[in-house]
Amino acid sequence: MDGKQISFGTTGIEELLEVLREASEPQDIAWLAERYIEILRTKAQTEEQE
Repeated sequence: MDGKQISFGTTGIEELLEVLREASEPQDIAWLAERYIEILRTKAQTEEQE
């Protein structure tokens, strides 16, 4: 990855919180990490297409 193309401010935390709220029960850290990686992967793919 080229460091010039890194943008800050798009962390996916808001989306992760939304997923966690939708789960409506406590989740373990591995589940949470997997969801966060999926969110970040989607964001990266979307930015590459733009």
